[in-house]
Amino acid sequence: MYQIVIYRLPRWFLSLSWLILGWFTPGTAQAQSTVFLNEVLANNGTLTDLSGNTPDWVELYNSSTNAVSLAGLSLSNDPTNPRRWIFPEGVNIRGRDYLVIYFDNNLPASAWNTGFGLSAGGDTIYLFDRSTNRLDSVNFGLQVEDFSIGRLQVAGGVWSLIASHPRRSQRAGHLG
Repeated sequence: MYQIVIYRLPRWFLSLSWLILGWFTPGTAQAQSTVFLNEVLANNGTLTDLSGNTPDWVELYNSSTNAVSLAGLSLSNDPTNPRRWIFPEGVNIRGRDYLVIYFDNNLPASAWNTGFGLSAGGDTIYLFDRSTNRLDSVNFGLQVEDFSIGRLQVAGGVWSLIASHPRRSQRAGHLG
């Protein structure tokens, strides 16, 4: 079960939120795909996984009506190391469905965890195809705890600050 906690922040922080929103820079997809980056949380303080940890995570979305194998695709936060974490055989995403991948640097890499974390101070996440062509990417700035960035409309929508809630449609989040 996920718990969402929204904090009331002081008014001076609202002006900072506009600065944070200005740092979201979506990458340009270089290859065709029905799988997109949909949500990124790099400063998780309350949403726990099954082991009780609060890892960073990235949500993918498949815009196709058909299931897609992710085997051989990869995620990285370093464009010079596109194969940093590779989806193993047997990992699929159903049509019009979501898949959350954890970025927990405190646990070894596995079928659902990359073994590396994202920077809450700002980072970039890349999705690569089997030939290391970039399918999707997003560059983000400072993340407020428990607020992620996500596409307001899946499969290519505008990135926005949102209250974290994986596997659901996105709604803009407000800091004040």
